[in-house]
Amino acid sequence: TDVFVSVWPEELADLRPVLRRAVVSGVDVSVLCFGEIGERIGYCYEHEFSSPDVVLDNVGCKLMVVAADRERAVIGGIDGHDVWGTYTDDVAVVAVAVEYVRHDIAMQLLMRRTSDDEAIQEYWRTASELMRLRSDHGEPAEHLRRMIKARERR
Repeated sequence: TDVFVSVWPEELADLRPVLRRAVVSGVDVSVLCFGEIGERIGYCYEHEFSSPDVVLDNVGCKLMVVAADRERAVIGGIDGHDVWGTYTDDVAVVAVAVEYVRHDIAMQLLMRRTSDDEAIQEYWRTASELMRLRSDHGEPAEHLRRMIKARERR
Protein backbone atom coordinates (compact mmCIF):
# COMPACT_ATOMS: atom_id res chain seq x y z
CA THR A 1 0.00 0.00 0.00
CA ASP A 2 1.08 3.59 -0.54
CA VAL A 3 0.16 7.18 0.19
CA PHE A 4 1.15 10.19 -1.93
CA VAL A 5 0.90 13.61 -0.29
CA SER A 6 1.45 17.11 -1.64
CA VAL A 7 1.01 19.58 1.19
CA TRP A 8 2.11 22.76 2.95
CA PRO A 9 3.94 22.73 6.30
CA GLU A 10 0.91 23.73 8.38
CA GLU A 11 -1.25 20.98 6.93
CA LEU A 12 1.61 18.48 7.15
CA ALA A 13 1.74 19.14 10.90
CA ASP A 14 -1.92 18.05 11.11
CA LEU A 15 -1.30 14.94 8.98
CA ARG A 16 1.97 13.92 10.66
CA PRO A 17 0.47 11.57 13.33
CA VAL A 18 -1.58 9.69 10.72
CA LEU A 19 1.36 9.45 8.31
CA ARG A 20 3.64 8.28 11.11
CA ARG A 21 1.20 5.47 11.97
CA ALA A 22 0.98 4.55 8.29
CA VAL A 23 4.77 4.21 7.99
CA VAL A 24 4.90 2.08 11.16
CA SER A 25 2.27 -0.23 9.68
CA GLY A 26 4.28 -0.69 6.47
CA VAL A 27 2.70 1.87 4.15
CA ASP A 28 5.05 3.47 1.59
CA VAL A 29 4.55 7.21 2.25
CA SER A 30 5.79 9.87 -0.19
CA VAL A 31 5.44 13.53 0.81
CA LEU A 32 6.14 16.69 -1.18
CA CYS A 33 6.02 19.81 0.98
CA PHE A 34 5.86 23.45 -0.14
CA GLY A 35 8.11 24.69 2.66
CA GLU A 36 10.16 23.24 5.49
CA ILE A 37 9.22 19.67 6.34
CA GLY A 38 10.49 19.43 9.90
CA GLU A 39 10.25 15.83 11.12
CA ARG A 40 10.59 13.54 8.11
CA ILE A 41 8.12 10.73 7.64
CA GLY A 42 8.58 8.14 4.92
CA TYR A 43 10.09 9.65 1.77
CA CYS A 44 9.94 13.42 2.17
CA TYR A 45 10.89 16.08 -0.35
CA GLU A 46 10.78 19.85 -0.14
CA HIS A 47 9.63 21.79 -3.19
CA GLU A 48 12.93 23.58 -3.74
CA PHE A 49 12.90 25.21 -7.16
CA SER A 50 9.98 27.56 -6.81
CA SER A 51 9.51 29.38 -3.53
CA PRO A 52 6.25 28.82 -1.65
CA ASP A 53 5.27 32.42 -2.49
CA VAL A 54 5.72 31.79 -6.23
CA VAL A 55 3.76 28.52 -6.03
CA LEU A 56 0.98 30.25 -4.11
CA ASP A 57 0.85 33.03 -6.69
CA ASN A 58 0.78 30.53 -9.56
CA VAL A 59 -1.81 28.14 -8.16
CA GLY A 60 -3.94 30.64 -6.28
CA CYS A 61 -4.26 28.62 -3.09
CA LYS A 62 -2.42 26.14 -0.93
CA LEU A 63 -3.29 23.05 -2.93
CA MET A 64 -3.27 19.79 -0.99
CA VAL A 65 -3.44 16.25 -2.37
CA VAL A 66 -3.60 13.02 -0.40
CA ALA A 67 -3.96 9.83 -2.44
CA ALA A 68 -4.20 6.51 -0.60
CA ASP A 69 -3.64 3.04 -2.03
CA ARG A 70 -4.32 4.40 -5.52
CA GLU A 71 -7.99 3.93 -4.67
CA ARG A 72 -9.09 7.21 -3.11
CA ALA A 73 -7.95 10.80 -2.84
CA VAL A 74 -8.67 14.06 -1.09
CA ILE A 75 -7.88 17.16 -3.12
CA GLY A 76 -8.37 20.56 -1.61
CA GLY A 77 -7.26 24.14 -1.43
CA ILE A 78 -6.83 26.80 1.22
CA ASP A 79 -6.88 30.49 0.38
CA GLY A 80 -6.80 32.52 3.56
CA HIS A 81 -9.94 31.49 5.42
CA ASP A 82 -11.55 29.91 2.35
CA VAL A 83 -11.19 26.13 2.27
CA TRP A 84 -12.59 23.85 -0.43
CA GLY A 85 -12.02 20.29 -1.49
CA THR A 86 -13.34 16.97 -2.61
CA TYR A 87 -13.04 13.32 -1.73
CA THR A 88 -13.06 10.86 -4.59
CA ASP A 89 -12.71 7.21 -5.33
CA ASP A 90 -13.03 7.83 -9.07
CA VAL A 91 -10.22 5.82 -10.65
CA ALA A 92 -9.30 8.50 -13.19
CA VAL A 93 -9.14 11.33 -10.65
CA VAL A 94 -7.13 9.24 -8.19
CA ALA A 95 -4.67 8.30 -10.96
CA VAL A 96 -4.20 11.98 -11.86
CA ALA A 97 -3.71 12.88 -8.18
CA VAL A 98 -1.05 10.19 -7.73
CA GLU A 99 0.73 11.16 -10.94
CA TYR A 100 0.64 14.85 -9.98
CA VAL A 101 2.52 14.12 -6.74
CA ARG A 102 4.90 11.60 -8.35
CA HIS A 103 5.69 13.99 -11.20
CA ASP A 104 6.33 16.92 -8.85
CA ILE A 105 8.68 14.78 -6.72
CA ALA A 106 10.49 13.58 -9.86
CA MET A 107 10.94 17.19 -11.04
CA GLN A 108 12.44 18.13 -7.68
CA LEU A 109 14.86 15.21 -7.84
CA LEU A 110 15.88 15.98 -11.43
CA MET A 111 16.38 19.68 -10.72
CA ARG A 112 18.39 18.88 -7.60
CA ARG A 113 20.64 16.58 -9.64
CA THR A 114 21.20 19.22 -12.33
CA SER A 115 21.28 22.33 -10.13
CA ASP A 116 24.99 22.88 -10.82
CA ASP A 117 24.51 22.86 -14.61
CA GLU A 118 24.33 26.54 -15.66
CA ALA A 119 22.81 25.75 -19.06
CA ILE A 120 19.92 23.86 -17.47
CA GLN A 121 19.38 26.62 -14.91
CA GLU A 122 19.32 29.22 -17.69
CA TYR A 123 16.84 27.10 -19.66
CA TRP A 124 14.64 26.77 -16.54
CA ARG A 125 14.57 30.57 -16.14
CA THR A 126 14.13 31.60 -19.78
CA ALA A 127 12.59 28.87 -21.97
CA SER A 128 9.28 30.10 -23.34
CA GLU A 129 7.80 26.58 -23.19
CA LEU A 130 8.53 26.35 -19.48
CA MET A 131 7.46 29.93 -18.79
CA ARG A 132 4.08 29.21 -20.39
CA LEU A 133 3.60 26.16 -18.17
CA ARG A 134 4.87 27.83 -15.00
CA SER A 135 2.63 30.91 -15.42
CA ASP A 136 4.68 33.04 -13.05
CA HIS A 137 2.37 35.98 -13.63
CA GLY A 138 -0.40 34.98 -11.25
CA GLU A 139 -3.17 34.67 -13.85
CA PRO A 140 -4.07 31.07 -12.88
CA ALA A 141 -4.40 32.25 -9.28
CA GLU A 142 -6.81 35.01 -10.24
CA HIS A 143 -8.82 32.64 -12.42
CA LEU A 144 -9.17 30.17 -9.53
CA ARG A 145 -10.27 32.93 -7.16
CA ARG A 146 -12.92 34.11 -9.66
CA MET A 147 -14.22 30.54 -10.02
CA ILE A 148 -14.45 30.05 -6.23
CA LYS A 149 -16.26 33.38 -5.75
CA ALA A 150 -18.72 32.55 -8.57
CA ARG A 151 -19.44 29.16 -6.98
CA GLU A 152 -20.05 30.81 -3.60
CA ARG A 153 -22.65 33.18 -5.15
CA ARG A 154 -24.75 30.26 -6.45
